[in-house]
Amino acid sequence: MRNLSVLSHRAIALASDSPDRLEATAIDLDDASVYAIATSRSSPSAADVTFRFLRASEEAQAFIQFNSLFVPGRLPSLPGSSTAVASTSGRTASDVIDFHYLSDGGQEVQNKPALCTVSAGGDLLLLPLNPDELHDDAPATEPSVVGTIEQGIAAACWSPDDELLVIVTCETPENSSSTGRREGEKVLLMTRDFEVLSELSLRTDEFGEDEAVDVGWGSKATQFHGSEGKAAAAAAAAAAAAAKESKTDTRGPRLPDDDGRPRISWRGDGAFFAINSLEPFQPSGMQEATWHRIIRIYSRTGALSSTSDSSVRGISQTLAYRPVGNLIASTQRFGPSDIQGQMWSQGRKGRHDVVFFERNGLRHGEFSLREESASQPDGSQLCWNQSQQQGSWTRTHLVRELAWNADGSALAVWLTRADGAAGSDASAHDVVQVYTTGNYHWYLKQEFVASASSNSVEQVRWHPEDPLHLLIAHTHGVEQRHFAHETVASAGRPPVDVACVAVADGAATLLTPFRMQNVPPPMASLSLLLPPAGSSMQPSAAGAVTVPVHTAWSQLPGRSADEAVGIMAAVFQNGHAQIWRFDWGVLGGELKLGGKTVAEPKLIATVQLPSTHGQASDACQVAVAGWAASSLADGESCKISMAVLSSSTAGANIDRFDLMQTHDAAEFNVHKHNTVAVAGHGKKRIVSDPFVPISTDSPNFYIETQDGAVQVVAETGLQFVTKLERFCSDLRVLASGKAGQRSKIIGLASNGRLLAESQVIAKDATSFTLVGSFLVWTNTSHEARFLPLASLLWTAAADGTRDAPGSEAVDLGRRVERGSRIVTAVPSAMSLILQMPRGNLETIYPRPLVLEVVRRNIDAKRYGAAFRICRTHRMDVNIIYDHDPVAFMANVATFVKQVADVDYLNLFLSGLRDEDVTTTLYKPLSSQASGTAPQTASSTEGKVNKVCDAIRAELESLDSRKYIQSILTTHVRKKPADYEAGLSLLLRLKEQDPETTEDAVKYIIFLADADKLFDVALGMYDFTLTLMVAQHAKRKDPREYLPFLRELRSLSPPEYQKFRIDDHLGRHGKALTWLVRAGAAHHREALQYVDKHRLYHEALELFAVEGGSRLRDAYELFGEYLVTRRKFDDAGTAFQLASKNRKALDAYRQNTNWAEAIRLAFVEKLPAPDIVAMAKGFVDELETSRRYTEAARVCLDYVRDVEQAVMLLCRGGDFAEARRILTTYARLDLVEVTLHPMLIEAASMLIDDVGEMDEQLRKQLDRIRELRDKRAAALAEGATGLYGDGAENDPALDNLDIMSDTSTQMTQFTRYTRAASIVSTQSSLATFSTKFGSRKKDSKLKKKAERQKAAGKKGTVFEEDYLYGSVQKLIKERLGTVQLEAGKILPHLLCAASTAVRARAQEVSAALEAFEKQAQKAAEVLWGFSQQDDDERFEELVRFEQEILGGQVAENPTLAAMAFRSIANRRIPRPKLELAENKWRLVLLDKSA
Repeated sequence: MRNLSVLSHRAIALASDSPDRLEATAIDLDDASVYAIATSRSSPSAADVTFRFLRASEEAQAFIQFNSLFVPGRLPSLPGSSTAVASTSGRTASDVIDFHYLSDGGQEVQNKPALCTVSAGGDLLLLPLNPDELHDDAPATEPSVVGTIEQGIAAACWSPDDELLVIVTCETPENSSSTGRREGEKVLLMTRDFEVLSELSLRTDEFGEDEAVDVGWGSKATQFHGSEGKAAAAAAAAAAAAAKESKTDTRGPRLPDDDGRPRISWRGDGAFFAINSLEPFQPSGMQEATWHRIIRIYSRTGALSSTSDSSVRGISQTLAYRPVGNLIASTQRFGPSDIQGQMWSQGRKGRHDVVFFERNGLRHGEFSLREESASQPDGSQLCWNQSQQQGSWTRTHLVRELAWNADGSALAVWLTRADGAAGSDASAHDVVQVYTTGNYHWYLKQEFVASASSNSVEQVRWHPEDPLHLLIAHTHGVEQRHFAHETVASAGRPPVDVACVAVADGAATLLTPFRMQNVPPPMASLSLLLPPAGSSMQPSAAGAVTVPVHTAWSQLPGRSADEAVGIMAAVFQNGHAQIWRFDWGVLGGELKLGGKTVAEPKLIATVQLPSTHGQASDACQVAVAGWAASSLADGESCKISMAVLSSSTAGANIDRFDLMQTHDAAEFNVHKHNTVAVAGHGKKRIVSDPFVPISTDSPNFYIETQDGAVQVVAETGLQFVTKLERFCSDLRVLASGKAGQRSKIIGLASNGRLLAESQVIAKDATSFTLVGSFLVWTNTSHEARFLPLASLLWTAAADGTRDAPGSEAVDLGRRVERGSRIVTAVPSAMSLILQMPRGNLETIYPRPLVLEVVRRNIDAKRYGAAFRICRTHRMDVNIIYDHDPVAFMANVATFVKQVADVDYLNLFLSGLRDEDVTTTLYKPLSSQASGTAPQTASSTEGKVNKVCDAIRAELESLDSRKYIQSILTTHVRKKPADYEAGLSLLLRLKEQDPETTEDAVKYIIFLADADKLFDVALGMYDFTLTLMVAQHAKRKDPREYLPFLRELRSLSPPEYQKFRIDDHLGRHGKALTWLVRAGAAHHREALQYVDKHRLYHEALELFAVEGGSRLRDAYELFGEYLVTRRKFDDAGTAFQLASKNRKALDAYRQNTNWAEAIRLAFVEKLPAPDIVAMAKGFVDELETSRRYTEAARVCLDYVRDVEQAVMLLCRGGDFAEARRILTTYARLDLVEVTLHPMLIEAASMLIDDVGEMDEQLRKQLDRIRELRDKRAAALAEGATGLYGDGAENDPALDNLDIMSDTSTQMTQFTRYTRAASIVSTQSSLATFSTKFGSRKKDSKLKKKAERQKAAGKKGTVFEEDYLYGSVQKLIKERLGTVQLEAGKILPHLLCAASTAVRARAQEVSAALEAFEKQAQKAAEVLWGFSQQDDDERFEELVRFEQEILGGQVAENPTLAAMAFRSIANRRIPRPKLELAENKWRLVLLDKSA
């Protein structure tokens, strides 16, 4: 549904007094220069001709001659040749057969660019192009004749890759033939260096190498047709055989269009070429020979591949091979021919089709040229005056040539129309038509009618690379036109967004308003036949201008905000413009099924551009803008502004018109503004401001030039607005929406860059549109992307400030069908219309557009419409609440009233959940900042309950019976579900309306699990409700639930009945309550129930109310349970509360709680021997548990054994208490027997510990020195192992896998590096990673490394760290313990009466003091090692810094990286070790005190 709009029109003329005839053009693909060749003769009968070579640069207005050559002209036609019999075509024969630009001219010109000219006289000319010669006054290089064909050349064509040249020679006369007979045309295939590859005769009866083999299967003769059908088939076969035998010409006579010359056309890939030639056919008998056209397809090697179908009659001389290679185009006439008794092709007289052939020669589709009334599109002739209306008509015309563009998307048809008979030059008009196809329909997009003068068309060709660049060579000049695909769709803001698309198809404009109807092309809602471009112009005239070159849309204010009024402006080539009004009507309401009837358009005004220098303007584009009601002056009822862009000799002109209508006038008054000139012949695009209903300013027009500059068209000229990165053929204006702010410019360039002024939105866009508050585009990845307009960054203003983005720039996408392009969008309908490459339409409803409409409806309190949209498009209904929770809760009544339907309310309630979808599901779809703050997690908690309660209250106030299902839904949807309230409601309703209750029960069973409802009803202790639920539950078996309910009914008392129900439902706590209330008769069962379900605390609370024996039984039961859990102290307490002291005593004894156990023994008045025996048992247990002090106390208090008590105290190290007891109990005899031996033993153990510590310290210090020396030697020798021990050559490492899942190839030394940044960098370069799959494995490896580090195995990298840690523990923790023990024992050793014991004090003191000195010395040594490491590290850093400053690092970065890694791998200095400093020395033994 795209039109072809003209972006630029440039006319390059010859000198006004030049007698030359311009015949052909060529294009330099490097600098876009246009080359042309003009011919002239000294006299019309002269045999020789002068070739003049012309050049025009990209911006030149006229050709400049840079070379010329005098060559033999075309040879006279041989009598009876194809050119001789076709002399009635009315065209002067050309002297130039082919004119081609070669980027590589071959060896003849040293592979420089050259122009190759093939003359009709038989010369092959090659003109080298030297850029310097084209601009300087130096003499130009003469063209060279690289070859000559004596009989002349009829046709020639270069292959697309410029490697091969195909030539068709003229017939060879008898006097020049080697055989003495006339020879037919020949086909020559040459290389770039003009070497002949093959030569073959053109005329042949062979079909070609690809001729199909027909064995008869599937033909009508082999099919069953019945007796009559079989006879008819046999008769037809006999007739065909007779026609073949009689040599009847099945291809038909030649056409009046035919000039007799053959045509050559290559396929786009250069694999095949086709030749269309006029050949004679000799019928049987003495009849005169007839002529017809035959198309032959050849391979690249020159072999004949196939021939066109012999049954196709009336083929013309035209030929065009589609570049994509699937079609060969020609034309075909229908009806009776000008030869008596012969038909061209069976069909309507006057019909002329463009027909297509496949490579195998078979027909494949066609379309009719618009040269008769019957081939015109069907449509409504509205506002045609009497002189324009005609009946059936047929234009006299001749088709000259066909030409495909570079990508095969457009077909140009060059034809000549004449008001008189065919072939007459009087009043002849050359016409160029451009057709495109879509959905198997061919649209006439453009038609250019040349003036009836001597400046006739000589050649029509497309640019070889730019598919939308057309060149038309006239006799005295060349026209260039650049096209662009454009979708002409009306814009509008909701609710008046009609989105009407205008598709050009010749004189018809196909209109489809997608807001009202969705009609797939090539059909349309309305086909409007525009009147010809002139009040007295008839469509059948040869010079009739009936096809508009451009159309544009705008709007007018309606009588109400919901009434849509559109205007469409159409401009024709001759500068005639028409403005049509469309009264679409009121669009605010819902549309009925099938859409709304399309209003009949009205032609409200016509405008004619003034002529320039006596010549009619060549209009290219039009823009139209309607004025808002607030911007109209007093007395004005309607005002329209229109701007027309037309070409001129210096560039282009912009003519602006204001059309005003007063309240009492029916016609518009036209006011023309001053013409604004636009310099340059480059591409241009004119657009207007979009219609804004509340605007108070006049609309502006904007012109974009080829350099991307956008300027506003003012009365005094052009005023700069902004500059885009590239020229954008698809340009849109975004209204600012605020007073005093200018509009914004958005465009799509041909390279796919989507630009919003200075911001690049996308680099792969294929189409875009503005819809609502979104910028929507499709890309080459087959996605539709959506970007909020508020997030765009616009060009900086004059003061340097920028518009701040209104929201986060998040573009969203969804997949679309491959090759989809945007046609238009309907914001009100939330639809985006896409067109597929074939041409069919697809309508989608993207989430961003739907969400925008939903939010707009919610803001306007149209909850019903918002809900229906969510339901239709399967959106989360939580958006209705989450968008504005406060407003929703304040308008619950409005919501219920608008939704109303019970099923809709149920759907809404069922979709509620405690989540804010505006911050989760629909967060990135926000087109602008929300007016309400987002809900936090705490605010969304309880959302469902709050909404359900509010809606239930509203429904109950309206009609509780009508909305019973919705009310039940509010109960069930609560969290947790309130089934009891819902069932209670049913119970109350049953008494009032049993029928409604039955439906409600079925509904609630549908909402919730029937088994769950059965249990809830049973838990309400209501057997009627339970039975009602069970009866409507399909999965409930009456044989199961009826006996169960009867059994429960029979139980008594009621408390026990409820106990059984709660126990069945698993509510054990509640069941225990009922069982306790059932009375003492069930006390034993209650205790069993408590023990079974571990309800001890609940039982204590229940029995505490009445106390007594039942409570004590509960405590006793709890105590027994605690004993099984080995909680003996708690069990003892429980037994005491249950008055079970003996059980409590046993519990304390099991836990060695001697104090409570002995206390209870005295309470229970046990015999003394039993108490003593119990105490002895406690002494043994406490001693075994190394609780010596407690054991001594029990032994002393209850056993009365002083000696054992003293021994236990000494074993516990409490010598002071032992001496006190000996003194208290006057047992000094035990001093020598017990105390002194224990003191000596303790001193000996202390001295042994100090000796072990000293030996450990010495060994570990020696090992540290050894490791340091070893590492220093390894570094000095440059070894790569860990400590220079040749670890890399260790055979034990041969079977180890050094590559982990996430590591790279590193050396063994870097394995132990501490440079975290380097390691992380290397890890990030890993070839592969199993980060997620090996997480468990990494954890195991980490734990294993920690175990290895803690073990400090000798020879590992962790050994030195382990040794440092071990020394620190030795001199800090273990030394501290020894110091404390020495502080306890020394005073008692010194106070002993025995000299030997006192001597022990000296030994302990000396040993400990010596070890402290060794520990202090070791700490100093290790600290010195750390200082040394720090100094070396600092020296290396200083040296590395000097190398950086000296530039040595840049010379060898690899060595520098290794040096840095060596520094980073050095050990970080360790802190100084700390010594224990506990007080232990006695002044009596310390000489330094």
